[in-house]
Amino acid sequence: MKTGDKIRYHRIQKGITQEQLADGIISKSYLSKIENNTAKPHRDVVNLLFKRLEIPSLEEDTQRIKEINRKLDEWYEVVKSRDKDNAIKMEKSISNDISRIEDTTVFIRFRLFSLRHHLLLYNFDESKKIIQEFKALEKHLPDKQKYYFYYFYGLYQYLHNNFSESLDYYSKAEKIGYQIHIDEPELTYLISLVHTRLNHVTLAIHYANTALDLSNQNMDYLRSVETQSILAINYMRIKEYDKAKHHLEKSLKITEKHNDPYLISNIYHNLGYMYSKVDQHDLAIDYYHKSLNLKKGCHERITNTIYYLAESYYAVKNIEDATRWIKKGLKITEKYNIITNQIKLYLLQLEYNIDQEQSRKYIEEIAIRYLQEKQNWKELSEAAEKLSNYYANQQSYKKSQDYCCLANDARKNIQM
Repeated sequence: MKTGDKIRYHRIQKGITQEQLADGIISKSYLSKIENNTAKPHRDVVNLLFKRLEIPSLEEDTQRIKEINRKLDEWYEVVKSRDKDNAIKMEKSISNDISRIEDTTVFIRFRLFSLRHHLLLYNFDESKKIIQEFKALEKHLPDKQKYYFYYFYGLYQYLHNNFSESLDYYSKAEKIGYQIHIDEPELTYLISLVHTRLNHVTLAIHYANTALDLSNQNMDYLRSVETQSILAINYMRIKEYDKAKHHLEKSLKITEKHNDPYLISNIYHNLGYMYSKVDQHDLAIDYYHKSLNLKKGCHERITNTIYYLAESYYAVKNIEDATRWIKKGLKITEKYNIITNQIKLYLLQLEYNIDQEQSRKYIEEIAIRYLQEKQNWKELSEAAEKLSNYYANQQSYKKSQDYCCLANDARKNIQM
């Protein structure tokens, strides 16, 4: 807020006329020029006007702004570190400070970091409100504010499984960051993550290696472990299992040293997946169970592991346990509306002749449309291929051919 605007705002708020405010300090006409920002008054004049308006002097105001910016920086670092309890405490304290500051730049910065804060807490309704605020301001935001808006809006889209839209906004943020010399390791990591979800293997590995170097430089063990898991997943996709195993075992040593159940459960899951890819399904099943024993509360993570566990049980011909775990997974996904894992479980049922008619109906009427809307080409190709096989077995060759074409079209959209 410009000095003149600030003086006019507080004068009107206090019900003071220009004559009353100017009396004994400056002329009314000069005050009018100050309020219209057509005159640049001396600091002493401004401080006298501020004193009469009972607001902090320029020096005090500058110091308060400096202090609140310092607090905003600290809060942002706490949010990035995913320390929810401290983030909530700091947000309350900073909100009180912000209410006494009229600086527009500081307030916008606070709202941007509030968006990141609410995404940490999965407060999507509040996040959406802030996003709408910034969409209205988008064209007028300076580059640094645009950088953070695109960055956080990309995260919002990612958390809603809109991976293509997420990548678009991350890329916008990355481009601006390059231009204004902002280099945040977290953004690089998140770009590697969304490329992984989109099955862009080469790009995922490129960004993950960069993120790993940055996390090691910053001695951020948590991010290092997560990034090595991304590398492992992508190396498995190109069948470089030795490299995948190297990253997973290295990560496991670190997480066990820090006794981090969340990360250990993720690594157990990925080790299970790796062993399943090399047909060591007994080892895979063992690691999947270890992972499930540590997973608490996050039903999306739990049902994802359940899917792969059921798949390994089928591989060793244990149909009874496979079916039991599929039914358990479907019950959770239906209760918590976890569509992506629900689709995978129905596809597994279709493939292994369990409740085939129910599974076929769900995949055709819900899954195919959902995957097309989300532009999830890999899973769309797999769903279409399994429907093609189903209809071929039913001797419905026209439908089989239609879904074969859909699978091929989807594969063409998968980037390496």
